[in-house]
Amino acid sequence: MKRATAVFLWALATVLLAAGTSLVVLHWFHPQDDPEADFHQWMHQHLVLSPAQQEALESAESRFAARQEVLLGEIAEAERALAAAIRSDDADSPAIAEALEQLHKAQGELQHLTLDHFFEMKEQLDPEQAEKLRQWTHDRLLHP
Repeated sequence: MKRATAVFLWALATVLLAAGTSLVVLHWFHPQDDPEADFHQWMHQHLVLSPAQQEALESAESRFAARQEVLLGEIAEAERALAAAIRSDDADSPAIAEALEQLHKAQGELQHLTLDHFFEMKEQLDPEQAEKLRQWTHDRLLHP
């Protein structure tokens, strides 16, 4: 009984962590409730992009947004599967293990995608702009 309770609590903590991680990643580049923190607004206010940089960054942003949407859908699907498994299965069930595996996989891919996007954007910037972007990203990771 203690093992089942411990596994259940671990699964519940994972769900809560997953939800929090999803929100942080989702809002890292696209915060919804603070227009001042909006990445694109910040970028245009602080980086003074050339037309060529804007074009390159818009292209990168389009690719990122398309893949991000797919991964956020996978995360939501895995969260639903995990919730259903928690409701109906025992703590050590294969359904819970599979849902957790899918959730972690999608979250990891989204984190890699986000970092790849950061470095892709950074490559389009001059050194001063890149340093500003690096500092903004650093600060957003520490204070989401």
